[in-house]
Amino acid sequence: MHAVAWSPDGKRLAYGGANALVYIWNKMTKKLDFVFQGHLGEIWSIAWSPDGTRLASGSEDDTVQVWNGITGGTFSTFRGHSIGVLSVAWSPDGRRIAFGSIDTTVQVWNVSTARPMLIYRGHTDIVLALAWSPDGTQIASASVDMRVWQAS
Repeated sequence: MHAVAWSPDGKRLAYGGANALVYIWNKMTKKLDFVFQGHLGEIWSIAWSPDGTRLASGSEDDTVQVWNGITGGTFSTFRGHSIGVLSVAWSPDGRRIAFGSIDTTVQVWNVSTARPMLIYRGHTDIVLALAWSPDGTQIASASVDMRVWQAS
């Protein structure tokens, strides 16, 4: 496995890896709630939405899938990077998702419209990690360097 994330309420664990599947394990029942299929490559990152209803997964297939963590369905597929997505992070309000990629960019997408809002260029290497500021106005991205971007 390459990616793992607890749901905000701590009751479910999402994980994924080389087999391109995303699993949701329920801590209470000790069983899988869902197994999501849709990616065509390894899962490299997973993040729950702040309200715990959706799950985003980034993959070597250049996409981010957003899954419905309540019903088990697919919510959206985001295609914007030219090569693998290594990191995903939800904004604190759950309306935007940031993606970091092997293509050295950070993209911010509107979840409800499934459209890109911002693209940040400036890293010289792959973007391994992302974090939103608590107020949602900035995004930190980590590569061989670290940058802070205005998210509005």
